[in-house]
Amino acid sequence: MDAHNLRGCSESEDSRVLRTYVRLRNRALTNIGSDFRTIRAFAFMMIVAETGLGPEEVRKLEIENLDPASSIGIVSCRTRGVDGESCISVNLQKAGSDVLGAYMESRRAFLEEYSFDSRYLFPSRMTINGIMPPEAVNGIVDTVSELCEERIDMELLRDTFGSQ
Repeated sequence: MDAHNLRGCSESEDSRVLRTYVRLRNRALTNIGSDFRTIRAFAFMMIVAETGLGPEEVRKLEIENLDPASSIGIVSCRTRGVDGESCISVNLQKAGSDVLGAYMESRRAFLEEYSFDSRYLFPSRMTINGIMPPEAVNGIVDTVSELCEERIDMELLRDTFGSQ
């Protein structure tokens, strides 16, 4: 019988999740400089995996929610709580911060190209309010899964590695 950790998962399951995260991180870093859709997908996925924020929270992040911290490679993301008053602050590791930085450059070019302005970190020209639609998250998971050559379970990564 496998030994179990504090989350109740077997050590082999933990090893598989860790390998998936390492593959995600490495593929994200090798895709810096790729097209907007690809780098956006990796930036979104890295934020979910490293911060513990849910896909809905990440979709609703605004540019003003990002604060480059004084430490190299750390970015703070803040989002309002359910009551609209509270905030949480979470940090990205260096790899996530590097991918987010590359995405920000790509985002600027995207907004310039389409003469579009959005307060959202992950904007959409296809919606009335300019926020990425919920169904786009499925496309993000599909894009990252294809490039990582394995099905990526966003919720499992979030629960395992995200700051609580």
